[in-house]
Formats: sequence, structure tokens, C-alpha cells
Amino acid sequence: MKKKIILFVCSGNMFRSPIAEAYFDMLLKKNNDHKFFVAKSAGIQGTGGKIKLKGQNPPKFKNLRNYELEWKHSEPLLKSANIDISKHNFVAINKKIILESSLIIAMSKDIYQTRTNSLLNQFLENKDKIFLLSNIINKKRGIPDVFGKRKRRMYKVAIGQIQNYLDSGYKKIIKLAKN
Repeated sequence: MKKKIILFVCSGNMFRSPIAEAYFDMLLKKNNDHKFFVAKSAGIQGTGGKIKLKGQNPPKFKNLRNYELEWKHSEPLLKSANIDISKHNFVAINKKIILESSLIIAMSKDIYQTRTNSLLNQFLENKDKIFLLSNIINKKRGIPDVFGKRKRRMYKVAIGQIQNYLDSGYKKIIKLAKN
């Protein structure tokens, strides 16, 4: 039986969505659902649109380790949470990934709908399987993009939010992915 894909999407596919992918895979194993589902991640950066606006060029590097500031803040926090994204490389969202996925989860509202290259602006015909993570768990705030932020505390808060949102939304995410 082919596993259903639960896809997490952020901007550059460097921090938020790879962390969600790795952490949700841990939850799938813990709940013995890894036989039926797999978590993946992608980013909208560098996709959708002929006019290249800020944030629409592909990431400069393919891996978070290559971004000195972000890796310096993230690495110890990820290690303490047993989350390894050190080998993860950027994946750009595309139609094939959208069609293969059973459920697509945007990490923040801009990724979901407000950017010119948002998921809904690029893939409106697949809107029935695209959700905003904060809406799934009835929270008002999405996961903030901390890229370029200078305070480690912001990275810690974002990682904790991802874990909290996925822990509390696990059953609902699985239910949505089954449909």
C-alpha cells in the first residue's frame, strides 16, 4: 500500500517546514502511523509568477547549515529536541508534489494565501486539500518566519510552536489526510 503524503510548506523550505516534516515523522512513528503516512516538505520561494518580487527568487543555499546565523541559532535547539534537518535540502513546490500529496499544510497565512506565489494563488484548483496549520488547531497565529532574526529566543519559540501545534493537531491532521 502506498503511503499518503502530508506536505508541510513554508517560504524557503529551510526552517519551518523541514522541522515540521521531521517532527511529524517522529509523531507518525510514535503513534504507529508511519506505515500509512509520510511527512514531506517544500517551499514556495522561487515559484509562481513571472515577476520576481522579494522572496520569489530561489534560496541562495539549499540547506540551513549554509546560513551561518540561522544554523548557529537553530542547531543546538534542534539537537535538544532530537530533530535532525542537517541533511535536508530545499524542495520547490510544484504541481507534481501537490497532486501526490493527500494533505498540504501551510505554516503561515502568507504561505497559504496572501503572497503572490501563495499556495492558493498557485494551486487554487487543489484548495480542498490545502490548509493553514493554525486553522487546523483553532489558533490565531501561524508559525512566524524567523529567517534572518538575530535572537535565539525567536528560533526557540518557533520550534516550540511547531511541536505544540503538531502535537495538539495530530489526530485532526491524520483525519484530514485520510479523506
